[in-house]
Amino acid sequence: MRKAFYYLNSIFFLAQTCLLHAQDVFQPPANPVMAQASRIAEEIDINGRLDEPAWKAANLIRGFVQMEPNQGDSAAHDTHVKVLYDDKALYIGAFCYDPLGRKGIRVPNLRRDFSWDDGDLFGVSIDAFNDKRNAVSFQTNPYGAQRDKQVFDDDVMDNDWDTFWKVRTTRTDSGWTAEFRIPWVSLRYPKADNTQWGVHFFRRLRRINQIVTWAPIPRAYSIYRMTYAGKLNGLAPPPPSKNIRIQPYLLGDFNRQSVANEVNGSQTQESSAWKAGGEIKYALTPNSVLDLTFNTDFAQTDVDRQVVNLTRFSVFFPERRQFFLENSGILR
Repeated sequence: MRKAFYYLNSIFFLAQTCLLHAQDVFQPPANPVMAQASRIAEEIDINGRLDEPAWKAANLIRGFVQMEPNQGDSAAHDTHVKVLYDDKALYIGAFCYDPLGRKGIRVPNLRRDFSWDDGDLFGVSIDAFNDKRNAVSFQTNPYGAQRDKQVFDDDVMDNDWDTFWKVRTTRTDSGWTAEFRIPWVSLRYPKADNTQWGVHFFRRLRRINQIVTWAPIPRAYSIYRMTYAGKLNGLAPPPPSKNIRIQPYLLGDFNRQSVANEVNGSQTQESSAWKAGGEIKYALTPNSVLDLTFNTDFAQTDVDRQVVNLTRFSVFFPERRQFFLENSGILR
């Protein structure tokens, strides 16, 4: 009898949990939130200040809501975003309000591709093909560290993807500012005269454990769920370029050693060698990329970590060579 009571109680608890979870997950909106990008002719200095006239005249994006912990509630602190573009790049400026200013910032380290859970950050996920499945994301923390990744279906993620872009930040007594410059050649998008992209703007406030987004997203998903993305209108990027990237290298090796000889005494021997090679990345179309390598320089790889293995299981050392890591999360 007691076992039956426990079983019924467990079933009721699971059913209640599933019901609450189902209530949290809402359907993508039929009319997503919209934003307008502004075309500019003047030069933008990426310094993290947003003080040029173009930034002041740009359309303001605001109204962020909580994704966690209280889904749908207003964000504790405002986040203002503006988007500009010219023939060379896409520019994103954000001011992240915080009443504590510099004292409210939480940034444990400044390494590239820092951990999502570590501290404060602001970022954008871009679905340039508007297929609601693919995304590239660019993120930074209040001290300007960069984090970028490719995502497919909110599940398969390539954290080792690194592309060329620039970000600068400043910290004030009322919050912090981030200024992005993302060159068009670092993005892949279809050819169109007037483009509408899916975008997510998001912010993590580590001190109060909030994740806020411009377009509402159920907390059951992540900020890369592009079916819930807002729409960025007014973009007119240049036609997609072939985007050829060449990374050559040249290594020189010089050795000098002293060799003992019973007849002639100590002698010095010298030797030298040269090694050349490189990698080529060629975007054939917006949907296909050709990667070539010749005489790959494995010396550029990070040294394997020193591990003391006291178990009966072998140690696994992950692949660290950039050529083999490119898009590995998507092509696995």
